Amino acid sequence: MGTSLTKPETIQLGERTTFAVESDLHSPYRYTWLQNRIPIPGAGSQKTFTTLPLTKEDFNVPFSCIVYSVQGSETSNEIVLEPAEAKKKEKA
Repeated sequence: MGTSLTKPETIQLGERTTFAVESDLHSPYRYTWLQNRIPIPGAGSQKTFTTLPLTKEDFNVPFSCIVYSVQGSETSNEIVLEPAEAKKKEKA
């Protein structure tokens, strides 16, 4: 499995969304959450991260997480957020 990030189901402009990461590394863990490959200030070091209300700048850029343990570190897959409106248009 490695380290993987789950993609939020519904994503709306102005709403918050939560990411969760899972890892096969041995605990204890530390986490660094990234947006556009840059650490997110104030994101904390938890296995979940809830964004501030989403703005246009939060879409179409990758989110990921680096998980650290005594075994080393692994970076999760990247998730790119798309607004729910864009997903509806793709299905039509």
